[in-house]
Amino acid sequence: MEIEDVEAIEKYLNFFERIQLILDTQVLDLEIIDKLFAYRFFYLVHNPNVQSKVRLNSDMQPYFCSFFELYFTWLEYRRKKRLPIPRDELIIKKSKVIFGAGTSN
Repeated sequence: MEIEDVEAIEKYLNFFERIQLILDTQVLDLEIIDKLFAYRFFYLVHNPNVQSKVRLNSDMQPYFCSFFELYFTWLEYRRKKRLPIPRDELIIKKSKVIFGAGTSN
């Protein structure tokens, strides 16, 4: 994966961090966000190249805490609603994610 690709992916991840802020401030709810972005979000998150180069890179994980918070909240939402999860064979386990300064959530 080229550096330009990684930078583009990081921008996309940052966009979804802002979605978490929108949810935190209750401007929109997860049902609306799900309708707008679910496929794109899970297709990105469950991409093997993205997982190996960006999301599951322990050096980068602490910088994307809001992203992972959104991911696990959204994953649970779709499970409870019995909605399909794109590329569900690549779901991330919470135990594989570092939250904050080297601690797991």
